[in-house]
Amino acid sequence: MSSLFTEHRTLLFGIAYRMLGRVVEAEDAVQETFLRWQKQDAATVQTPKA
Repeated sequence: MSSLFTEHRTLLFGIAYRMLGRVVEAEDAVQETFLRWQKQDAATVQTPKA
């Protein structure tokens, strides 16, 4: 499941950076998203990119 996250990490970082305006804060948001992603049951995720 983490390979799916890795596939979309760049997109997620770009969105976070545009929203937050700082690299460090965007990296923190991506890390928090990854931690939440790991807790999800893969069967419940219908559209990983969304």
